[in-house]
Amino acid sequence: MPFGMGPAGWYFWPHFSYWLSQTYPYPYPPYPGFMSEEQEIEMLEAQAEYFEDQLNKIRKRLDELKKKNK
Repeated sequence: MPFGMGPAGWYFWPHFSYWLSQTYPYPYPPYPGFMSEEQEIEMLEAQAEYFEDQLNKIRKRLDELKKKNK
């Protein structure tokens, strides 16, 4: 839309909209391929390891805070 042109800019919008609908401004990136089962297993194992590590850190911090408050 022709912003910054004041109300007169909206007068030209119906004429521009036809040409904008016909343009292809930039190409779409190609779609990535699907993961193989081995890749999915590796990804899920890495995520599980990461979340287990984070959960251990959270539990450790909770224990520190509980000991500090006693």
